[in-house]
Amino acid sequence: MTAAGPGAVSAPRLLALREAAQWHAQLCAEPLDAVQRERWVRWRDGNADNQWAWDQLERLQRRLGSVPGKMSAAALELAGSRASSRRAVLRGLGGFAMLGGGLLVVRRSVFPGVGYQAAKGEILPLVLEDGTRLVLDSQAAVDVRFDATQRLVWLHAGNVLVETAADPARRPFRVGTVHGLATSVGTRYTVRLEAHATRVAVLEHAVLLRSAQASAPSRLIRAGQEAVMSAREVEAVMQADPARALWAKGVLVVSDWPLAEVVAELARYRPGWLGCDPAVAGYRVSGSFPLKDSDAALAALRRTFPVEIQRRTRYWTRIVRR
Repeated sequence: MTAAGPGAVSAPRLLALREAAQWHAQLCAEPLDAVQRERWVRWRDGNADNQWAWDQLERLQRRLGSVPGKMSAAALELAGSRASSRRAVLRGLGGFAMLGGGLLVVRRSVFPGVGYQAAKGEILPLVLEDGTRLVLDSQAAVDVRFDATQRLVWLHAGNVLVETAADPARRPFRVGTVHGLATSVGTRYTVRLEAHATRVAVLEHAVLLRSAQASAPSRLIRAGQEAVMSAREVEAVMQADPARALWAKGVLVVSDWPLAEVVAELARYRPGWLGCDPAVAGYRVSGSFPLKDSDAALAALRRTFPVEIQRRTRYWTRIVRR
């Protein structure tokens, strides 16, 4: 990336950089709805400064792949801009990293404690100090808090696969969310934090669920079962689909899913925006798709269904009727 010294970038481009960073943070934080996506596309394609800023941010993010922490960029600022303006930005956003080319990437730790966060499209395996294995799904974020009485993994976002290790001190292993706690009973399971509930699928042994409301009874979920837990109670228990956990191996396996749901899942692993036209959203899909190569998945869909893959840029892709 070329250097950007004082005076090298115009005021409109500086503003575009800030706006690009705000949009990038939104895209990394959670999936956008259709209205928000359209606003983002209109902003990005609205003028040459915005297109330039988005390209600069994506180049910078690729360079940040080797920076520890894997946290989303929160803002961009130019080193040559006024110090008072830069200090105001930094006060609001926390620490920053100086990179070559005169650009500052302001980065903040979104979650306190000992944190791990997977980037968009990343499937991140971890081994904890007790030997427990975690796999973080795309954009998942956890804190790990071990003390003398318990081993706690707090899930702030996304989906995590857990394979617990035996503990000589016999401390319970728990995964917590805003909705409650999942206590392992020598087990392998997944925990997925959704907007209004936490979904737990048990692959081996059992998990004891207790919602955040203290008066609610605990419920034991056994291998082959899946439960939905709100902050009030364990709302539903159903048969688990073990294929759902294959994301940890980089594979999406679907059986009679609507195309819109398949596309939404693939979009979680792909930079930019991926969507489909309502005219094709209801096609029923069965099969397996590589999560780390969404272009191959899209090509397979094109071969199977009467659809075309429409690309405006490398960051905007839509599936439409052929």
